[in-house]
Amino acid sequence: MCFKVTVIYPKVNVVVSPVRVNIPVPIYVTRQYPANVSSACATCSFGVVARRMSKYLKEYYNIDLPAIAEPNPSAKIFFEDLYFALSRPKLNALYSVDTPFVASSTPLPDAPKVIMSTSWHTCTVAKTLGTEECHLVPRSPDDKLADAVYNRHYPKEYDVVAVITQANTAKYKNYALVKRLVDDLKLKAFLVCDAPGCNARTFSMSDEDLHALYAKAYLVMSMSSAEGFAMPPAEAMSVGTPVIHFDTPFMAHPFSSSPQPYDDLVYDAMSHVKGRNGLPYADTGLRKDPVTVYYDNVLHYTVPITGMVLKSSHLNTKYFYDVTYDYDEVKRAVRDALDDIKSRDVEKVREQLHEYAVRRFYHSAVIPKYLEVMKKMGLM
Repeated sequence: MCFKVTVIYPKVNVVVSPVRVNIPVPIYVTRQYPANVSSACATCSFGVVARRMSKYLKEYYNIDLPAIAEPNPSAKIFFEDLYFALSRPKLNALYSVDTPFVASSTPLPDAPKVIMSTSWHTCTVAKTLGTEECHLVPRSPDDKLADAVYNRHYPKEYDVVAVITQANTAKYKNYALVKRLVDDLKLKAFLVCDAPGCNARTFSMSDEDLHALYAKAYLVMSMSSAEGFAMPPAEAMSVGTPVIHFDTPFMAHPFSSSPQPYDDLVYDAMSHVKGRNGLPYADTGLRKDPVTVYYDNVLHYTVPITGMVLKSSHLNTKYFYDVTYDYDEVKRAVRDALDDIKSRDVEKVREQLHEYAVRRFYHSAVIPKYLEVMKKMGLM
C-alpha cells in the first residue's frame, strides 16, 4: 500500500548570540487520510471523544468519518485542547475544543472563526483571540453502552469512585486531596489514576467496565480545581450516579447548560499573565473571592471553596484558577453528601440523572448541533 507523507516545516527563530539561525522544525508528520474525525492522541480524553463521535455519526446518520488519532488536513472535526490546537497549523475543520486553562503567557495565532466548545471560559478565551462564533456543546458518553449499564441495576459496591488523569503531574486534578479524603473518612473507594494507591490505571479499562464502575458507586468524586469539561461526571450521570465537585464556575460545565456570567475572571487572568514567563505551579498573586455558580435543576453535590488563586500549571505557560478551601469543610461536605445519597430512593435518583444525561449529553442530542454548524461551514 502506498500513501503520501507530508512534513510541515514552519520556520523557528533560534537565537545563539550573536548569530540568528533559522532552523526548520517539523510539527507533525501526517499521512493522506480520507475524511475523518481527528484528535491529537489516542490515549487521552480527546481520543475517546473522537472515537465515540465517529461511531455515532455512522450509527445515527450513516456518515462515515473514521476516528484518526493525528491532526491531519482531511479532518472534518478536530478535537483538542484550545491552546494546543492554536499552536498547530490550521485545519479546514470544525474545531471542538476545551481547556482548563484561562490564560497563556505565550502569544497565540488567531483562533478559528467558528468553534464548538464545552465550557463558557474556553469560548471567552477564544473570542478574545478572534473567534466569532462559539457554540456550547457538552461531551458525550457512549450512548448505547450507558443505556445498557443503566438498565442492569448494579448493586452499590463503593462509597466513591474517582477517575483522575495525569494524577502525578497535573496538581489541579487534586489527586492528593482525593486520596486524603478516602483515607481520613475510611471510604470504600475505587480510584482510576496513575499514582501510588490507585486501583487501576487511566485508559486501562474498557468503556463498558468504566461505566459499570460508575454505576456501582454512591458518588463519583470530580475534585479538580478546573476542567475544560470533565468527562467522568457526564459518564457517571448517564448511568445514574451523582457527582460531588468543587463549587467553582470552572467545574460547572457538566451541571449547567448556560454560560457562567464571569468573563471578567478570564479577562483579568489574561491581562495578569501577559508577557510573564510561567513556572510550574507558581502563584501569580491574582486572587478572587468565591462567586455564585449557576446550575441546572439536577442532583449533584458541591464542596465549598474559600477563594480562587491564579496559578501556572504543569505546562508552565498555561494558567488556571486553583481553589482554596478549608479541609474540614471539604471533609464534612463529602460525608454529608454520602449520608444524603444513601438516604434517598436510589431508583428515583438514577432515573433523574439518566434522563438529564440523555437530554443533554447523548450523541443523539449533540450531533445535530455539529451537523448544523458543519453545513454552514461547507464541511458537509
